[in-house]
Amino acid sequence: TLRTILVKASIFLAQFIAITFIFSWLVPMEYEPFVENFEAIKFHPTFDPRQLANNFVAAALTSVTLSWSLQGVALYPQIFLGCENYDVVDNPMFNSSSPSDFWGKRWNRLVHGCLKRSVYKPVRSYSSSKGLATIATFLMSGLLHEYCWILLFYMNIHEKNEAILQDQYVPPFGKQMLFFGWNGILIILEYIVVGSSISTMISWFPKTLPKPLVGMLVCTLALPVAHWFTGDLIELGYFQHMQLGFPRIVVHRK
Repeated sequence: TLRTILVKASIFLAQFIAITFIFSWLVPMEYEPFVENFEAIKFHPTFDPRQLANNFVAAALTSVTLSWSLQGVALYPQIFLGCENYDVVDNPMFNSSSPSDFWGKRWNRLVHGCLKRSVYKPVRSYSSSKGLATIATFLMSGLLHEYCWILLFYMNIHEKNEAILQDQYVPPFGKQMLFFGWNGILIILEYIVVGSSISTMISWFPKTLPKPLVGMLVCTLALPVAHWFTGDLIELGYFQHMQLGFPRIVVHRK
């Protein structure tokens, strides 16, 4: 309907404005607003509060840019063909109530549906184990992202292998599998907690705290390793290239 199209278009415009402000804030600081010269591509978890804040900002930027681009793509069939689309990214950073809610209902639901049908359901059917099916699904997601990383870093890999530029950054294979494996383990722990007496002790969190705060607390569980994902994107120049399509707000001090 026209009303739905107008709502989607307004969300698309609002996200465009938000991304413009975020880029205007982050670009001068090279996407490190809270601590500089941190090796965001390092291969071990971090618990430095400043770097955790950097990781959260990078993850939020990844989320909103992915949501904005998919909103834009979805507008075309909705306007010209009348096909209504669901939101592929549904504000996971601030609306999630648990790790399973983040990955299962809010983050990239298109890929989630594919993995659920092709990996989760078959593994659970054969093994009768929800935990095993969850780990298998996240490891397959990690393997899928390893392949995507090979495509994203193709030029870097080629130039380094051909000795054109020896200092080109090439991410080590396995980082994405570890990142998604970490998040799979979080969901396994959620299953364990929900089925225990501890769940009654923490069930008041999502019921009493503001939803954005609950979402941020959920994201905190993955922040120690979030740079395994976002750090490579920053090093590749992913956001730097995307930023060229947005206006910049520059403040000059006299």
